[in-house]
Amino acid sequence: MDNAEYVRVLLSLIKVYEQYCGAYGVHLKAEKSIDDDLAVLVDEDGDPIPDDEKHKKRQEQIRMFREKTIAMQIIRGACPKRYSSLRKNLATDFGLKTNKYPETIDDAVNALNVAEKQLSPPYQKIRSPNGFIFAQNGNGNLIAGTNGKIMDNIVCHKCKRPGHYANKCLVENQDEKEADEEP
Repeated sequence: MDNAEYVRVLLSLIKVYEQYCGAYGVHLKAEKSIDDDLAVLVDEDGDPIPDDEKHKKRQEQIRMFREKTIAMQIIRGACPKRYSSLRKNLATDFGLKTNKYPETIDDAVNALNVAEKQLSPPYQKIRSPNGFIFAQNGNGNLIAGTNGKIMDNIVCHKCKRPGHYANKCLVENQDEKEADEEP
């Protein structure tokens, strides 16, 4: 599942949750904290803010709290193997009091996309007709291997290239090739 699909599924689940339970990530303690903050707000003259303005500010704070919670959930719910370094970096930054956690859904998706680009392997696996799996580097050159494993420390005795054993070599034996060419 790619990042866009993951976020789409997560947001649809959150929508179902909100139909039955209210704003996602906004629990009673958070609402009380928001209400307490709004209760002490006054305008420039020191008069209490009107209820309709408090209501607008309350809705905006709940929306922002919800957005931050969903952004955090996007990061926390992403594939632990693929995004472990992103999660560790965010936790380290948070511990160093330089909070870099994304605060919006778009920021969270962008963080996942950036992390995924940094983790993409420089090669692509392809399967040959005879069942061997090869890795293809950015230049289009094939790197031989079996079962998706790249064996850098193994050198073929037939073709003298690294990555596979002689019995798995796809390069035809030069002697056999020359014998086939002679009439």
